[in-house]
Amino acid sequence: AIFGPNLRFVFREFPLSRVHPDSMNAALAAEAAARQGKFWEMHDLLFENQKALDPGSLAQYAGQLELDEKQMKEALEGEAAKNRITTDFEGGVRSGVGGTPAFFVNGFFYDGNWGYGPFLSALEALLKEKKMDDRTGGWAKAAWKSAEDGSGGSGQPGLGRVSES
Repeated sequence: AIFGPNLRFVFREFPLSRVHPDSMNAALAAEAAARQGKFWEMHDLLFENQKALDPGSLAQYAGQLELDEKQMKEALEGEAAKNRITTDFEGGVRSGVGGTPAFFVNGFFYDGNWGYGPFLSALEALLKEKKMDDRTGGWAKAAWKSAEDGSGGSGQPGLGRVSES
């Protein structure tokens, strides 16, 4: 871990249905997998297979991850995952997100180069300036809060997907 406890990565859903017609189903599949502790595994499969997000492919990925079919179906058809995705999406829109990926670092929208080297350099510069632990706000503030309480900033446990650096 390069940054250790100084950096937390929080994933928010932002399906762009007009551009990617199957993105909402993919987001629902990821959230359904999360209920079985396999969010990041599903996330990775979806990212690797962006051109195959139809319902049949999503069912195949669920099988690959050995997810319980009944639990998966209940999660996909229930309102909890849809509400979580809607909350994420609306929060992103309010914060000025117009596409993906979008990065916020302590309340500031990062619109620089997303390549590993330039992004790492930007994070290192913020750490040196001590801005990575004391400048929060907006959507990012909720994201940092979610890393502490698992709420995704919504006050509802389990919202927001956190990965330590």
